[in-house]
Amino acid sequence: MSSFADCPLEVIEVVIDLLWDDLKALKACSQTCTALLPLCRKYIFQSLRLVTSPDRYYSTYQYGGHSSVMVIRSNFWQVLETNPTISEYVHTLTYCINARDPLNGDIPRVLERLHHVRFFDVAGRIPKAGSKQTPQRFRDALLHVVQSHSITCLTISVDDFPITAFLGCVNLTDLSIFDLYFDSADVEQESSNVIFSNLDVKVSDIRVPRLQSFAFGQAMSGQYAMRLLNAKCHNGGPMLDFTNVRTLSVYLQEDLDFTVVHALVNATNKLETLRYQLGDFIGYPSISPSINKPSLSTLKRLHLSYEFDISEDLTDLVCGICKEFGILSRLPNVIEEITIEALYVYVSRGESCVWGMLDTVLSNGFPMLRRVSLDILMSIMWDEWMEAGMKEEVAEIPTRYLPWLSNSSTILFSFSPDVMEL
Repeated sequence: MSSFADCPLEVIEVVIDLLWDDLKALKACSQTCTALLPLCRKYIFQSLRLVTSPDRYYSTYQYGGHSSVMVIRSNFWQVLETNPTISEYVHTLTYCINARDPLNGDIPRVLERLHHVRFFDVAGRIPKAGSKQTPQRFRDALLHVVQSHSITCLTISVDDFPITAFLGCVNLTDLSIFDLYFDSADVEQESSNVIFSNLDVKVSDIRVPRLQSFAFGQAMSGQYAMRLLNAKCHNGGPMLDFTNVRTLSVYLQEDLDFTVVHALVNATNKLETLRYQLGDFIGYPSISPSINKPSLSTLKRLHLSYEFDISEDLTDLVCGICKEFGILSRLPNVIEEITIEALYVYVSRGESCVWGMLDTVLSNGFPMLRRVSLDILMSIMWDEWMEAGMKEEVAEIPTRYLPWLSNSSTILFSFSPDVMEL
């Protein structure tokens, strides 16, 4: 039998491709044969998480389906300096800012060397009350990554992140804003102060990002999203183009967030997927009015997720979902998939019957409906008899309360129940 080293390069490449998600095997291969090093590096360094210091809990982790290697910031810029080709392999970058980080130190050296990042997730608390007061070199290095022409996906969780920074993200299609706070004076600076100097373009000539996916949630993210939607360039046009958004994901914590959702839905002409997740308030009011007529002709997937604390003495366990579906059923729609995820806290027995109304409202008025998923997680106080009874009751929901969905020949119905103890 010939040795592995005698195999044609094409065969070796296939072997490496098959090992793409096994970080230990890739490391072993890279140490065994120098000739395999570039192929191994292609996967080893494709997804990086920049952290402050070594920690046994951060060895490797899964991000977006790929293995990710943990990198210590104080050392990694030296690795990139001696092995510059490594930066070409970094396509996914997660950067966790620590309030104790010396932002004038090695961090900019790392960020400045990354030129091919496609997916960038930056989160944390910047020292000195927001991004406006950070060292200039750090700001430039951060914007170097954010405004790179290779960037297509951004997740921002940084307080006072300047809205005008997005002007340089010409190829951005996927934007998520989570858990941030801001001061109006900080996020609405003049564009000349935030656009990365090496872009070498005039503000009026910049091709604004045309988003296909947008998400927001938690803290002041809803208000920030509204400012993004209303932000204008110097020529009077929108700073970000929301007309092509196909996927909208929202985590709602206050009634004001519904206004933001309404505005975002009205701004797009191609909405296909709408994901609603409820936070600290109960009920799904105004979902149907928020979906305008053009969106009703394109919306195919509706995903609703909520947590219901029954100890708060509230009565509608389905949080207005059935009422909203009843309104939608009377409007022309092309909805193909509906997913409902419900978490009940301190649930009692005998309350599962509320799901019977769902069977009724979905049986008419949704001509294109082909898939319905219902995931229910009920949490109860520890009681062995109570747990057994609840599991039996929940398991009977499809046959007892959802006969039409369970027996439909045109709809694929998925039901995933679970009961856990608190």
